[in-house]
Amino acid sequence: MMRVLVIDDDVEFTEHLKAVKPVEVSMEVVHNSERVFAHLRAGIPDVIVLDLSMAPTLATDSASEGLAILGAIMGMAMSQETAYQATGLMLAYSA
Repeated sequence: MMRVLVIDDDVEFTEHLKAVKPVEVSMEVVHNSERVFAHLRAGIPDVIVLDLSMAPTLATDSASEGLAILGAIMGMAMSQETAYQATGLMLAYSA
């Protein structure tokens, strides 16, 4: 079964994704930056869908939040033996 981690603060959008996902896909959703890393430490998903315009927590503005999360994910991968090279990453931005 393919594991997908969706990182997006838009609850309505993530509910829609869950409703249309194929049954052979296991989808976890994280709505804030703080919870991302707990999910990643629990196991590396096959695909990460990352909203680049989340409400700022790690960054100073929403335009940078997704990039801050991406940088932290990449830094986490560099500091662990387990690489994220097998993980697909889909970046999304909406104004």
